[in-house]
Amino acid sequence: MARFTLIHSDFGIGYELFPVSIRLARAYTKETGHESILFQSDWDFPGLAQSLGWSMKSRKCDHRGTDGTVTCPDCGKTASHFIARATEYLDKRCDSSFNDKHGSIALYFGQ
Repeated sequence: MARFTLIHSDFGIGYELFPVSIRLARAYTKETGHESILFQSDWDFPGLAQSLGWSMKSRKCDHRGTDGTVTCPDCGKTASHFIARATEYLDKRCDSSFNDKHGSIALYFGQ
């Protein structure tokens, strides 16, 4: 199971995700020339947060009709709401490492 670390990007404009595994890090760097993946657009934050374990579900709504970047058709929660909650989740978990239990994080690295 691969591990990944999340950090704030330079100047606080987004997040960077990089593999802890030297093998995966070398392969990704060789293939792309980069050491990490930058998530700079806030539209990326709900998907990244979900890959790291965040859930949009609430007691009142499962939010099945949205990926967090559009308003939920069932309850009306806006994309801004989901993006803000995802940002809070990511901020609290910066400088943490994550096990990729379901393989969803490795997909960002082409694995």
